[in-house]
Amino acid sequence: DLFLMLGGRASDRYGPRRMLAAALVLFAFSSLAGGAANSQAMLIIARSLQGLSGALMAASSLAAIAMSFPQGPARHRAIALWGAMNGAGGAAGALFGGIITQEFGWRWVLLINPPIGVAAAGVAWAVIAEAKKQPGAARGFDLPGAITLTLGQMILVYGIVEAGTHGWGSPDFYVPLIVSIALFVLFTLIEAKWAKDPLVPFKAITKPLADANTIVFIFSAAL
Repeated sequence: DLFLMLGGRASDRYGPRRMLAAALVLFAFSSLAGGAANSQAMLIIARSLQGLSGALMAASSLAAIAMSFPQGPARHRAIALWGAMNGAGGAAGALFGGIITQEFGWRWVLLINPPIGVAAAGVAWAVIAEAKKQPGAARGFDLPGAITLTLGQMILVYGIVEAGTHGWGSPDFYVPLIVSIALFVLFTLIEAKWAKDPLVPFKAITKPLADANTIVFIFSAAL
């Protein structure tokens, strides 16, 4: 989730077709590296790349749907199906992942992905139309904003995880909390005052959009 907004910006700049195909290839490569890992460090790096590619896939696939279907009922149905497949895929992965691990070993949970990822990349490249350049499309990635937001979330999550081991009153919790809040404040200043092409254009956030995001935030927190 940390790289979803950066993936969305990359899709805006390079087109969802290219980004989805590239994300699928990266997922296939990182799965192969994880399945062949001979050290803990290699496995962690491979899994991190899997997480990055997953975020890029989520953002670019949704962007591809928005581009491919006209606004209205057709797009609503496509997005609903996209959301349903996310849930079904997670449930199926937990079931079949357990079976594969039990019968063949944990490495095959990763090694099964490369041929699927490469095939899916080919289908995405063949089926999704090339994006048309939109007037006023984002020109930059807003790297300062992306870096501060990503680091802030990572440090916050680290502090919360450490609280489970050391307690809420431990410096291992409240120091990361303070640092993450400082980074979030810096991110807000970057987006509101300094970024030429902000990752989160606050002026474009309408009340319905803010309400929808609040609902999603509460729902995700409940999960």
